[in-house]
Formats: sequence, structure tokens, C-alpha cells
Amino acid sequence: MHTWLVVGAVIDLDVTYFFQLALFLLLLVTLNWLMFKPMLGILEKRRTATDEREREAVRQEKESAELLTAYSRDMGQATAAGMQVRNKLREEALREEAEVLGQSREQAARWLEAGVSEYRAEVERARQAALPMVEGTAAEVVTLLTGAGGSAHKGGGL
Repeated sequence: MHTWLVVGAVIDLDVTYFFQLALFLLLLVTLNWLMFKPMLGILEKRRTATDEREREAVRQEKESAELLTAYSRDMGQATAAGMQVRNKLREEALREEAEVLGQSREQAARWLEAGVSEYRAEVERARQAALPMVEGTAAEVVTLLTGAGGSAHKGGGL
């Protein structure tokens, strides 16, 4: 049976211990000068660059928000101005339409009145032309009716 008990640590302090400690410290100083300081410098530059980029990103984000606000405001103003122009043009077009329509109605009324006047004048001319014939025919009818109608009536027709 094996017993593995450690009763105590035996450290022998001799010259090799101090030599190893000196080599360790020399290695630590050398590594600090060759590796740790440059690496820490690189990490610090990286952190600084990252912080600077974050600040730039925040600045650009604020700037883009301001630009978006200005764009929205300008678009609203442009839309309102466009609506005003559109409404003004629509009003002008309606006014012009009413004016043209009024002129067309006046022209149509004049044309109609001219046509009616011409028709009345033509009817009057026809009446005047037909009046002598009607009077002559009426006189003949009266003569026939008075002269011939009286004898026909006396003769016992009806």
C-alpha cells in the first residue's frame, strides 16, 4: 500500500532561485517592451478610432434626422404650394369655361334669334305674297256662295 502524504514542502533557496527570478524579470521587462506595450498601444488606438467613429455616427445620425425633418417640412410646403397653384388654375379654368360657355350661349341665342327673325320675315313675306291670292280666292268664294249659293239654297237643296 502506498501512501501519498505530503508532509511539507521543501524549498531549497540557493543561487539558482535568484538566477531564475532574474531571468523571469528580464523576460517580463523584455516582453513588456517588445509585446505588451505595442499591443496595448494598438488596442488604445483601436478604442480611440472606435470611439471617434461612434461619435461620427451619432453626429451623422443627428444630421440625417435634421435633414429628414427639413425635407418633410419642405415637402409639406411644396405640396401646399402645389395645391394652391392647382386650385388657382382650376378656378381660372372654371372662370374661363364659364366665360366661353356664356359667349357660346350668347352666340347661340343670337343665331337662334336671327333664325327666328328670318323665319318670321319669311313667313310674313309668304303671307304678304299669299294675301292677294287668298283675298282673290275669298272674293271668288264669296261671289260663288252669294250668287250660286243663294240659288242653290233657294232651290230647295237642304
